[in-house]
Amino acid sequence: MCAEMFAEFADKIEKDAKPADVAAEALNKHWKVIFNCNGYGKEWPVEAVKRGVWKIDEGWKGIERMGDQKNIDLFEKMKE
Repeated sequence: MCAEMFAEFADKIEKDAKPADVAAEALNKHWKVIFNCNGYGKEWPVEAVKRGVWKIDEGWKGIERMGDQKNIDLFEKMKE
């Protein structure tokens, strides 16, 4: 996911977008996942759910999602 986003940022900047504008756009789009407190504290999981951030409590549930079509498409796109 990180590689895909960096590629998207690079594409926009190579097309003459200002880096600060690209960063601001990303922040505005993804602000709900930014938590400027203790990310390991008990309050963050509760706040994340309030913000609509999907959370996985068991590792096997995350592994189970790897085969979702959107994930397959991402890996194919990034040639991984």
